[in-house]
Amino acid sequence: MLQALGLFQPILLATLLLTISHGLMSTILSVRLAQMDASAQIAGAMTTAYFLGYALGSRFGYRLLGRAGHIRAFATVTAAASICVLAIPMIPEPLAWIVIRFAMGVFLVLAFLVIESWLNAMAGNELRGSVFGVYITIFNVGMIGGQALLGFMDVTNFQVFSIAAMVMLLAM
Repeated sequence: MLQALGLFQPILLATLLLTISHGLMSTILSVRLAQMDASAQIAGAMTTAYFLGYALGSRFGYRLLGRAGHIRAFATVTAAASICVLAIPMIPEPLAWIVIRFAMGVFLVLAFLVIESWLNAMAGNELRGSVFGVYITIFNVGMIGGQALLGFMDVTNFQVFSIAAMVMLLAM
């Protein structure tokens, strides 16, 4: 089975890198909001906006995938999500972050939709469960890894956002 999974290595590596960046970003935003003494309502609005974007993207994402194909769609949404990551420290206004987080929700769900669709198309019925089991494991390891990276970074400067964007772009 491990030999059969070799075909999926590039997509699974992209998943790992994307989720490391995603885990790092999800955590750094909470830390930054706390440093700015932002209200719980702002933090809640940012979280809500992210998941609204996630829901909207999942509802209409198949159109992008159908028009652009896996490679172009993944490159497009990953680049757009990276721009969102870099925009956050450039616009140090929590209200603007709500809009940015909405966009990130749209772009990240589209990236995961592309990855999962790609894996589904490549995996035959006999491997599909194993492939998606490995995918979910890698997804969770990446999220945890991204959060753990925060302990080794200075959260007060632009560098952490640059690293998150670079890791996300490496997924491409």
